[in-house]
Amino acid sequence: MNNNLQTVTLKRSATLIFRLRVPLLVFMFLVTVFLGYKATHLEVAADFSRMVPQNHEYMQAYQPYKKLFGGGNSIKIEVSLKEGTIVNAEFLKLIRKINEDVMFVKGVDRSKVRSMISPETKFVLITEDGFDMGPIVPYLIPETKAGLDRIESNINVAQLKGRMVSMDMKSVLITADIFETGVDYLSVYGQLNDIRKKYSSDNISIHINGFAMVMGFVNDALPKILGLFALSALIIFLILWRGFRRVSLALLPLVSGGLAVLWSLGISSLIGKQLDPMTTMVPFLVFAIGVSHGTQMIKRYTEECDIHLKGYDAALHSLSGLMVPGFVALITDVIGFLTIMFVPILVVQDLAITASIGIACIIVANIIVLTLMLSFLSDPVVCEAPDLAPETGDFSYRLLRWASTLTYGKNAYRVVVISLVLLLMGLAAGRTMKVGDVNPGEPLLWEDSTYNQDAAKIMKDFMLGVDCLSVVVAGEEEVGTCKSYDTLRIMEDYEWEIGHTPGVTFVFSPLMIGKAVNEVLHEGNLRWRAFPKNSLELGQVFATAGSTDDSEFMSMGCQDMNMRIFLSDHKGDTIRRVIKKTREFIESHPLPGKTKMILAGGNVGVMAATNEEVGDAQIPMLLLIYLSIFVLCTLIYRNIKAPCFIVAPLFLVSVLATAFMKLFGLGLNVNTLPMASLGVGIGVDYGIYIYSRLQTELESRFDFAEAVARTLTSTGVAVFFAALTLSAGVFTWLLSDLKFQADMGLLLGFLFLSNMIGALVLLPALVYIVDYRGKVRS
Repeated sequence: MNNNLQTVTLKRSATLIFRLRVPLLVFMFLVTVFLGYKATHLEVAADFSRMVPQNHEYMQAYQPYKKLFGGGNSIKIEVSLKEGTIVNAEFLKLIRKINEDVMFVKGVDRSKVRSMISPETKFVLITEDGFDMGPIVPYLIPETKAGLDRIESNINVAQLKGRMVSMDMKSVLITADIFETGVDYLSVYGQLNDIRKKYSSDNISIHINGFAMVMGFVNDALPKILGLFALSALIIFLILWRGFRRVSLALLPLVSGGLAVLWSLGISSLIGKQLDPMTTMVPFLVFAIGVSHGTQMIKRYTEECDIHLKGYDAALHSLSGLMVPGFVALITDVIGFLTIMFVPILVVQDLAITASIGIACIIVANIIVLTLMLSFLSDPVVCEAPDLAPETGDFSYRLLRWASTLTYGKNAYRVVVISLVLLLMGLAAGRTMKVGDVNPGEPLLWEDSTYNQDAAKIMKDFMLGVDCLSVVVAGEEEVGTCKSYDTLRIMEDYEWEIGHTPGVTFVFSPLMIGKAVNEVLHEGNLRWRAFPKNSLELGQVFATAGSTDDSEFMSMGCQDMNMRIFLSDHKGDTIRRVIKKTREFIESHPLPGKTKMILAGGNVGVMAATNEEVGDAQIPMLLLIYLSIFVLCTLIYRNIKAPCFIVAPLFLVSVLATAFMKLFGLGLNVNTLPMASLGVGIGVDYGIYIYSRLQTELESRFDFAEAVARTLTSTGVAVFFAALTLSAGVFTWLLSDLKFQADMGLLLGFLFLSNMIGALVLLPALVYIVDYRGKVRS
């Protein structure tokens, strides 16, 4: 198809749409009412199982043991005294009440609630009367000094200090597992907070850690998040009003962007999707992209008004002029978001689907509905409006006129050289880019948040901490793992090696219990704090240790044993170091028979699997985005150079984004990875609009300098204002109660501005060097 035929086809298509503008707008109004109604039924809900890479080898291997030893979704509750010690009747009764209340929290697995007050928590002791074993705290809590002294003795014998009781005897730790499916996490959060309020006093503080609490804090921040979105929209409106000088022209991009968001939410509800608290920013991102494209349409419309003087004709020519670049840009956005499906985590895939639906809605809202609304604006109001033009002396015009001088002659080569230097610097910084969290604490929340302060308190008072990796030693059915001396020796070696790995604070395994029991069985002689070599004696030791179906460290018959490795934090480097050490040990220490060591459970196992999936998905995802852009641009522009011109600035910005993330302490994770896709999507929008307009200008005049100047002072103004308004909007997120949102605002602002500079300066400079050297008038 040649250019003339393509132009005729586009004009005919635009004319047909405008002939049907009234029926189309009525139909869109009815669709908006219907989808708006559906959007009101969209649920905001969290689901832990959807945030876990269920098909990862760690999750698959640990799945059979999840019910027995617990999964990665647990809560830890520290009850702390400010004055006195825990060994007093009143406090022990309070702990029992809290323990019982936790058991009746809807969503908690009662069989996995543990504390010093739990009947499953036992001591083992040899006395002059024989063998003595029982719960740490008797059912009838004693109030006499002798009875309380016995409880303190039981705590010491069972070695609970650092595990369930703080070393200073001022705090007790209660742990519980949450079911991974069918749980209302906001309800769990509310019930746990009720427990906190009910039992807290001047002398008692309660600190809670776990996924349910994170989701609750995120949900509590939603009203302020919505307020920041509204503030962002207001800032965008004011900047557009300053640029286009008319309220109607400033409002219409916001209206079309808002329609796209409303439609996408309605469609998501219609197909049964839920909005996860973690993906609440997706609607705003859809809105931002819609406003960006709407700004292009408004700018083109004001230019056409100067030519055609009639609002109807200006809108018609705007549609035919921007239909192809707008459609191609939005299709590449859709593909960009769909590539996030490479991350095999359901909540991320839902984000990809929701965002792709939103971009598809923008195609209709911006390319069709917006231009149809423009056609109804009165001619005097619009076409006599003082648009950003040379005669106004507007700052943006002067700035972009100057920017155009950087894209030809010697300046073009300087721009490319500077870009190459930045690329090399970005690649060097990107080599050390961290996958996973780079800071301790929950990355979604600020360091001084209640949640992170609670986690720090638990980490300080207990060796167990809040970050746990489970390694299962699974044996043969006919021979219990605990009855094999060779297996126990290898487990002991692993316990020592992993315990001396940087980042590991404590290793809790059945070995520790077994050795203590064997010592007790030999009248407390420390020489017997080891394992007998005879399988029958080993069986007796672990039977005495109390293996039950709901044991936290051993299955009935001790066929399977659970080793828990507690870490100082869940930073990506810490997790990778421990996982690598464990893998190396497994490879170099084969277990006898069919016995094997299995990675990996606990919340650290989930994070390790997630980090590996994110790391594996990053490169294929970006390659597919670039390949899609390359193919689409080749088909549309019918030459191989066009996609190279458009992709080059995108690649530079993607590389610089990794350096930016490293500089500001942002790791690559399930939250930041989608932003990389969005950054490419926004960048390709800018690039396609600039390149299309530049080609149009070059076809009508020989001089490159004049063509690029007209491009940047027309379409470039729209790109400039779109990037400026969107970055100003997302920078308001720095005020958010969520660190994650503030980080994303910072990253998105960088992506919007850097992609704008790349499209306005680097892209035309590349076009000049490749195609138009010497074709500039002096």
